[in-house]
Amino acid sequence: MADKVLNFDPLKEKKRLSDLDLEIFAILNDVIQPEVSLEEGEAAKRIDELAPLGHQSEDEDSDDERIEKFLWSLWSLIIEVIQLVPRDHQGQNRITLLVKSLSQTSRCNCTIWESEASLWEDLPLLGPFMRDNWISPTYNGEVPEVQLAENWANLNSFAARLFGEGLAQWKNFAV
Repeated sequence: MADKVLNFDPLKEKKRLSDLDLEIFAILNDVIQPEVSLEEGEAAKRIDELAPLGHQSEDEDSDDERIEKFLWSLWSLIIEVIQLVPRDHQGQNRITLLVKSLSQTSRCNCTIWESEASLWEDLPLLGPFMRDNWISPTYNGEVPEVQLAENWANLNSFAARLFGEGLAQWKNFAV
């Protein structure tokens, strides 16, 4: 059975996306859709090129602060998108392989939240973003809307794939 084309327009309409977000979103969309127009390795390269290292900036943020903001945009968008990708859709595997390709990209070290990390090898901030979004839709004791439950199952599918690829350890979760 072929994967269906996914419509992410509601996400784009719901959220005000910056120019950077739109560039990341276009890359993710090209990787996820069944008619793959962008391989995971090339997508990782394009995302790496968007990283604000050594770029001139109009603000006075340090490289580390710009990287943190960039990672904030990247991980939040990946998580929002992956929640809309059905758990049995090949887009789940493709985004996992994109993250794996990023983790194999050697770039530089950065300091995030007072901890030294390799920009891609350590996938800084991905863990906290996953943790913040991993709250069960039944947390408040109510039966969730179907879409919320599906989004959570899709996120769990992605988490399991990351774990299976050795990209996450999350020892504080039962995965």
